[in-house]
Amino acid sequence: MKAKVKEMFEIKSLSDTPAPIKVNNVKTAKRLLSRLIYDLQDNSINGQKAKDLCYLLSVFIQVFNQSELEERINKLEKAKNEKL
Repeated sequence: MKAKVKEMFEIKSLSDTPAPIKVNNVKTAKRLLSRLIYDLQDNSINGQKAKDLCYLLSVFIQVFNQSELEERINKLEKAKNEKL
């Protein structure tokens, strides 16, 4: 009986490990940032790794926003050229 209980706790601890978050838009970047803040407060991630990931997230969001603006400008220019 004790072995089964121990096995259940080991399985539970393995399943408590969150899956990596694939960052492909601002919403998932915000989710990862929230997890980083929680992990840093919980001391389950070191400060330097958190800083590195936050920097990468910041750059990702800037690039994502710039590409989104570029797409919007291109659509507006295309619509303007079609009217002429």
